[in-house]
Amino acid sequence: MQEEKQKELEKVILWKTIEGISVNENGNICFILGGGEVLHFRAENSRLIVEFNGKEILKT
Repeated sequence: MQEEKQKELEKVILWKTIEGISVNENGNICFILGGGEVLHFRAENSRLIVEFNGKEILKT
């Protein structure tokens, strides 16, 4: 399951153009990708959580 999520993340990063980056007051990082898609990185309880268009795709 984790490997599938990692492959989906790699696909997102390799084939999308980053059009913008924002960082909120909590230090969460959000990449605005081509086509209005969003790649969001956040920390929760000392874990990294990556979401793509609101769907969790990786948790470390």
